[in-house]
Amino acid sequence: MGQCYSVYLKAKLKDADAFVRLTREFADANGWSQDYKDKLTGISGIINFIVGDGSVDVHYEDGFPVFRGEFDASYSWDGVMSEWFEAVAPSLVDGSSIEVWPDEGSWKRTVVGGEASETEYGECYDEEDGDGDDE
Repeated sequence: MGQCYSVYLKAKLKDADAFVRLTREFADANGWSQDYKDKLTGISGIINFIVGDGSVDVHYEDGFPVFRGEFDASYSWDGVMSEWFEAVAPSLVDGSSIEVWPDEGSWKRTVVGGEASETEYGECYDEEDGDGDDE
């Protein structure tokens, strides 16, 4: 069982090589399967993997590319995306962010001073169990 996710990744790279390297290191450290790691082929592969393997929409906001996708995944994917963003934050320009809307609620992290900010939770998001049902 899982939930549906909508993800907005607003990301401008400060160091593309570091972005790829940090993502691969994160995958190795977290025991991702080889199938997942095979999808991390360069910047576009990583972005498609993080915001959804399906159709990814791209537009620009304040000079930043914004990648938007939707997909189904396990409930634990919230934590994976948040931890991944924290890991790659040093390779991103300040102001880059990730916003995630699971089945209910939302959360956001932003790069400030080369680090990921604390998680900001939207309305109806239960940070205890990763959903918005308050149970």
